Amino acid sequence: MDVLEAIRGRRSVRRFLATPVPEATLRAILEVAARAPSGTTSQPWQVTVVAGAARQRVCDAVTEAAKAGERSPEY
Repeated sequence: MDVLEAIRGRRSVRRFLATPVPEATLRAILEVAARAPSGTTSQPWQVTVVAGAARQRVCDAVTEAAKAGERSPEY
């Protein structure tokens, strides 16, 4: 596959299932991700996992910020 074919075949889905991801799956993903390389090995990320009411508050805040046109230079 060449680059143009890869770009044309790319599919981006921006919907999420309402089904929660099992905690064991999240832990496994985060354990592997913690070892992922980054530029100059700086590993600048911070991960926060939320569920239940806290998750809903985050979702609501992000949705309202997007509706208000707020943007982050980091995103």
